[in-house]
Amino acid sequence: MPLFYQQDLSSPWIEGEHTPSITHLCATCGGIQELYSRDSVVYHQGESTGFVYLVKSGRVRLTLNSSEGRTFHVFIIKPGGLFGERAYLDGLPHDTSAEAIVDSQICRISYHSLDRLLEKEPEFHKFLSLSMARKLQASTQVIDNLVMKNATTLVATYLRYIANAHGERISSNQVRINIRFTHENVASITNLSRVTVSNIISDFMKSGVLGKEDGQFYIYSLTGLNEYIL
Repeated sequence: MPLFYQQDLSSPWIEGEHTPSITHLCATCGGIQELYSRDSVVYHQGESTGFVYLVKSGRVRLTLNSSEGRTFHVFIIKPGGLFGERAYLDGLPHDTSAEAIVDSQICRISYHSLDRLLEKEPEFHKFLSLSMARKLQASTQVIDNLVMKNATTLVATYLRYIANAHGERISSNQVRINIRFTHENVASITNLSRVTVSNIISDFMKSGVLGKEDGQFYIYSLTGLNEYIL
């Protein structure tokens, strides 16, 4: 039986990469593969689509939208990640919106096809359970961020996460971050204003914790960064 899911639960923002059987899953379920261009919507919060989704390439962001028009970042789904499964499990509309943040290849799997897969390969229930646990953790993190953490702690926490997920160790205390991101990206993920994020990152750079060389960010002191994380 294929191993569907093996995932570190250390990051409340990013899922994927550790699910090697997405090709098998799409083929077994007769999934429909579509290319979603950057910033295109996969589905809206409150919509019922009849599908669950697997990211084959690219990235998808899940967001919560309040009645006052505020948007809260919940999760980034990387290749190998599943989303839309909560609506399949409880039969209710999607509780988040999903949009491609880069050009993304996504496999849509109908509920009926997933039903048949679960009958034949019941261990896939573990994949669904762990994927749901990740998103519950992320939603709890959003609440915690809004209520409990100050802005500096939020930005420092995010930088530590991407250092772990996308970093290359230069020394025991230094990391080069191998993805490019903007202050606006960080603001969206942490639910802070861009100005606030820019000021905090500027402070980190002045203190020597963070630096930038040839367009890439470096964490010069993980120890120093951790001091900001309460």
